[in-house]
Amino acid sequence: AHSNLASFYNRFGRLKLAAEHYRESIVLDSTYGPGYQGLGNLHQRRGDDARAARYYLEALRWDSTLAETHNNLGLLFHKRRELTKALQQYQRAVRFAPEIAHYHSNLGNIYFELERLTEAEAAVSHAIELDSTFYSAQILLGDIHARQGSYGSAIARWQAVPARGAMKQQLADKIAAAQKRL
Repeated sequence: AHSNLASFYNRFGRLKLAAEHYRESIVLDSTYGPGYQGLGNLHQRRGDDARAARYYLEALRWDSTLAETHNNLGLLFHKRRELTKALQQYQRAVRFAPEIAHYHSNLGNIYFELERLTEAEAAVSHAIELDSTFYSAQILLGDIHARQGSYGSAIARWQAVPARGAMKQQLADKIAAAQKRL
């Protein structure tokens, strides 16, 4: 109950109350992984990555199937440019929650950065299958096509993304650069 209440408070920006209830859930059951995960989420949201990582590792110590924890730990490793560790965490997130599109997109992004383009394309395509309105995945798939030299496919993918403001200009720049390479 405390963890559910903490999640509710967190959702509405009441972070102090959320932290108190996550802590209470751990006091009642020190092996409750989602309580540690919640505290990790709060610290990551505040920018305290080191403390977030400690809570995530503790959460996984008690429940190694927490997909969100694996994904968020992957984000922390990715931020620190520890790409192999990030890849492992994203793979675990996808294994434990294959229905979550952004986990597949994160996995595709790390494959892209590692120049494993076939795997990147498969992961991002799966993310789009799960959520066709996931426009950052659509953009990433265009980037993958461009890196593979399939500029026509990249252009088509980028043109299909509804964008405004700065994002619209970034896509226009990508499209113009790809058109020069056709």
